[in-house]
Amino acid sequence: MINILIADDHAFFADGVKQALKDTEINVIKYIPSADQIIDEFTNIKPDLLLSDIKFGHELNGFDVLEQLIAIHPSAKVILLSQFDQGETIKESYKRGAKAFLSKSTSSEELIEAIRVVAKGELYFTAENAIRLAKSEYDKDPDDASNIKELLTKLNPKEHEVFLLLAKGLSDEKAAATLDVSRKTITNYKSAIKEKLNINTVTEMTIIASKAGLVRLRDMPE
Repeated sequence: MINILIADDHAFFADGVKQALKDTEINVIKYIPSADQIIDEFTNIKPDLLLSDIKFGHELNGFDVLEQLIAIHPSAKVILLSQFDQGETIKESYKRGAKAFLSKSTSSEELIEAIRVVAKGELYFTAENAIRLAKSEYDKDPDDASNIKELLTKLNPKEHEVFLLLAKGLSDEKAAATLDVSRKTITNYKSAIKEKLNINTVTEMTIIASKAGLVRLRDMPE
């Protein structure tokens, strides 16, 4: 069972999340409508994960609370939510210590997947967010392509195929369907790819692929 704490000043949104999680192993242990309550409630309840909005009217915002929470509970797992998913908001979420950023319009399936991944202590990126972050990093240093192609020779043909699909923004499920294999197989390949390339995220795969000329970030959807 994964116990989560929801913090959002719109009760109807929290109700929608509860409904989406109803038949899963994810349990909403408590809902709170105010950012001011987050620190105390997290400390008292000790949930496995906090699902929090970024904006709370004129109160403290989710970024401020996140920094305070991480200072008190360094291992806290937090997913930040926002109605707005601009690139800077996404970057700031991860920079402040969130394990994932999700738009409030995200699907139930993606929300559930994100919670499961973050509950394990891992970072989670939607395909769209991975592309946006990759574009941001690529634009900082578009000419740094040294040794990229040599690095990719560490991958065997099947790993290279999986690498390219993930770098293009496909989810594990879509990559599995494309190659007619199980999601578990893709997960195993992804772990091997990360180890061989000495990276931690799919975003880094996208950056590497773009610098190797295998994908064009500027042609990919926002």
